[in-house]
Formats: sequence, structure tokens, C-alpha cells
Amino acid sequence: MSHGSHALTTPTEHTLNPISTNPPPHNDSPSPELISELKGLLDRHNQPNASPEAFQELLSLSLARFFEQPTLHWWCHQDLRPIAIELLHIFSLDTNTSLEHFKDTLENVLSSCLDCTESYQQDRRVYLSRLLKQHDEDVVDIYFSSLLDWDCSRLEKRLQDLLTAPASPEIIKRRRICVCEILLDPTLLLDLKYSGRIADPLTALLNQMLANKKPKIMSVLPGTWLLMLHRDPPIQSWAVFTSSLASTHDSLVPGRWIGWEQFPVIWEMALEISNGSQAVAKMTNIPLSNDPVRVWRAIRTMVSNMGRDVIRLSMEANGDNWKTLRAQLLRSIQDPATPPAVFLETCRLTFRLLGNLKQDFWMVNGQPALKDLNEAEQILRSIFQHKGTMEYISALVTQEQVTKDVATTQRLFRA
Repeated sequence: MSHGSHALTTPTEHTLNPISTNPPPHNDSPSPELISELKGLLDRHNQPNASPEAFQELLSLSLARFFEQPTLHWWCHQDLRPIAIELLHIFSLDTNTSLEHFKDTLENVLSSCLDCTESYQQDRRVYLSRLLKQHDEDVVDIYFSSLLDWDCSRLEKRLQDLLTAPASPEIIKRRRICVCEILLDPTLLLDLKYSGRIADPLTALLNQMLANKKPKIMSVLPGTWLLMLHRDPPIQSWAVFTSSLASTHDSLVPGRWIGWEQFPVIWEMALEISNGSQAVAKMTNIPLSNDPVRVWRAIRTMVSNMGRDVIRLSMEANGDNWKTLRAQLLRSIQDPATPPAVFLETCRLTFRLLGNLKQDFWMVNGQPALKDLNEAEQILRSIFQHKGTMEYISALVTQEQVTKDVATTQRLFRA
């Protein structure tokens, strides 16, 4: 499929890591009569021998009720979410008044409610996966393209509006929701058809937000990983800081995050950048950093988010990339000409990987990559023979901590 087929993966239901745990900021609630009415139609539609008319009745009545209460947040209410998923069928229809009205109403809700945005992003994946089981891939591709076109248009307009809107508590809230929605699923940023329309206003909005106060996003998002590779230092630093906070209480679990399937894509981009490749410039219009210190720091933060199990899975799936990464790290460590700042970041990343993987750090396809662990220990010693290393490190951490790190790493070599 074109347009990022990886976005069709079904997440594990009810296990997604929440960005927000606050109650919805609105007072509208569905009446018991509405819930009963729509559930009855949904049950009828889900019967094994249900007729096409049952679905048409469900869709028609659900749309009517949706338009009657435009401020009701369907994706916030667990009783209405199963019906809200069915409403996504309307995107497969030809353009008409009902479709445009539905788009406008849904965008009004998504732009003001983070809980609805998260649920919508999750349910959209569930619905697309269902379509793949029922229809040819080409048919689903047309549907998905239509959905992405709408997402790009509405988010582009929302970004432009928020850039020029005077600051207020409501605007600040909406800016955060907008950024979170884009970062939840960075498909628009990873497709050149769309990223040219989203990347620049997103960068401008983030800089505007960071000029006042760091927006808080207490979760690991695939788009935040992408921003860790951003060329603008304030945005890159904020993304690293945000992901570092998240890694203290969570590590990535396959299927747990909305947009899980995007993490490997961005990880590969980071490795390509660290290797000096220009190919990633063809993947996105986000301006990417070529500063090796910042790139290595981003990769180290990604490794912190990944955790041991995910790292091992990645090594099994992409052994060649990990082999290249290890070679780059060791080359940087052993080369006396490596600039101190770059050297320090590669050391930190090496220590992080050693801490997670122990002796497996030195393995390739189950075999040691080095002749023996004595060679590994020689590499370790070379770290502290590098000109200016001790002075540079000591300016950032205490000598006691350096000694402790060395002792820990030496034990890991012999584990």
C-alpha cells in the first residue's frame, strides 16, 4: 500500500498508554435512551446474518444523533465509542453535505479534547484493520488516502489558526492538543505528499510554545522521537527532555502505544543519520540535524525508551544496522581525533547499551563480534586514555560517578 501502510496495524485494545488521564472538559453526556437506541441497532448489525439494511439504519440514525448533539464527545464515552467507529464508514462515501458536516463537527471535537483525539486515533486503526480483512488492499488504500487528505487539510488549517491566535488558556490548551495529535501518529510527517504542508507550521508553533513554557507530554510518542532529530536545538532539546521523563516510568511495549509501528521507522532514520546518510531527507520535510552530538543524544534517549526486550527484538530483526551502530561507537571511542563532545555522547550510549545487553552487546547472530573479551576491555581502557576525556567528563559528572561507571562496565564485560 502507498501512503504509509504501516499505519494499519491494530493496537492492543484497552492497553494504550494515555497522554491524558483527566476527565473530558465538557458536560454533555449521552442519555440512557440514546445509548439504548444505538446499542440495539449495533447489536442487530453485528448479528451473523445481518442484512445490509441493518448497517444503513445504524449509520443513518447514528449520523442523525451525531448532528443533533454536535458538542457531545462520542469518543470520550465508552458506550458510544463502538458506534463512533462505525461512523468512520462515512469517509468511504462520495463527497456530500452529510460528509462535510460530519468532518466539521468531528474536527470541532478533536481540536478541543485530547481524550477524543487519542480514542479517535486508536479507533481509526481498528477500523482500517477491519477493512483490510473485508476488502482488497487497493480499495482500502483509496479510503486511507481520503482520510489522510482530510487529516492533512484540517491540521494544516488548525496550525495556521493557532499560530495567529492571541494567547489565552483555551488557545494554549488547543495548541497542546494539536501538537499531541500530530505526534501521536506522525504519518503526515513521514510522507512527502503531506509533510511539506505540516512540517513548517508545526516547527513554528513549537517554537512559539517553547518561547513561553515547555508543553508537557508525559508519554513516549513516535512523533517526539522524530523531533529528537530536529535541526532546531530548542525543539530537539524539548523532545529529548520529554522522552527522557517518560522513560523513567515506562518502556516501549509492542502494541501498547498508538503509532507503535512508527517507532522502528524513526529508529532506522536515526541510525541512517548517524551513519552520514542523506537518504532520510527524502522521507520528511522536517529539518533534520546533522550535529553528531545531538544525533547520538537522541539515539541514547531512544535506547532508554526501548528497554532490554525491545532492543533485543530490534537486534534480531535488524542485525546489520546494529552491527553498523556498534562499529560506529567503537570507532568513535578508539579514534583520538574524535571531538570530546562527540566522544562523550558515544561513551554514554555505549554504557547504556552495555547496561541493557551485557555481553550480548558484542554478539552478532549469536557469535562474539570480538575475538575475546580482553579486546573489549582494551576498548574500555582506551576511553580513558582519550586526550582531554577525564577533564571533559569531570566537568559534567563527579569523579566518583565516573569510577563507579567504569567498575560497573568492567563487570559487564566479564558477565
